[in-house]
Amino acid sequence: MAIRRKTVAERIVAARTAAAAPGVPVSYISNADAGSLATPTPFDGEWAHSTNVYDEIVANGWKPGLAKNTIYGAAIYLSRSKWEQSHAAVFKCVLNLDAGEVMSEFASESGTGDTQDHVLWHIREHGGIIVGRNASVGSSTQNQRITSYFSSRGIRAIHFREHGTPVVAVYDPSCLLVLK
Repeated sequence: MAIRRKTVAERIVAARTAAAAPGVPVSYISNADAGSLATPTPFDGEWAHSTNVYDEIVANGWKPGLAKNTIYGAAIYLSRSKWEQSHAAVFKCVLNLDAGEVMSEFASESGTGDTQDHVLWHIREHGGIIVGRNASVGSSTQNQRITSYFSSRGIRAIHFREHGTPVVAVYDPSCLLVLK
């Protein structure tokens, strides 16, 4: 069965719809309260989200579908340190997740692992989603399908190593808590 590609007009409407949709409000937590969370390893601890639209996120909430360069689904990306963007502002975050809501190992043809190659193979083979290494906007059909694949299984975030760096892709921004 051939997959019908969206027309330019359909892609424009999808992008405008994603931009108009309400974001998930930014939630805050104190450092003291963050210590009481029971988030499983390796999702625990402090994470950073670098962005050049910091004020927009504070005002309008998290909108993963508006991500500009993603290949792992419409997600909010976190790392342990600031991304290499000198002009970006940084949210310092913790995650409020249960063990059943996360995924950090991915089956692949070379065995189970936690690299970006394992994630991409897993998405292709288990999600049936043709995915490559070309980044696109979060509202793209491919990224929406990836997000739906994980979300429909109750997975709110995944952890993997991208070029050796531990990162988290958060599909449900309601689990993000910004440190005050």
